[in-house]
Amino acid sequence: AGSNRGAANARARSAPAANGAHDVGFALRLTDDAVRQVSLAGDFNGWDASALPMVRDPADGTWRVRVPL
Repeated sequence: AGSNRGAANARARSAPAANGAHDVGFALRLTDDAVRQVSLAGDFNGWDASALPMVRDPADGTWRVRVPL
């Protein structure tokens, strides 16, 4: 089960990919340093939390993932 811990600031950006789709980048900054795993889930991946794990940038603590849509 998921957990909502700490405050969050999220954003998404889109850029055309080589195949004509859009490469969408998602970024999430959490204020809770105890968070060890973040995933992106929605209708586009059947709400599968394991399908798109986000990667934490150690420099600024932002979690990121890029998705071709």
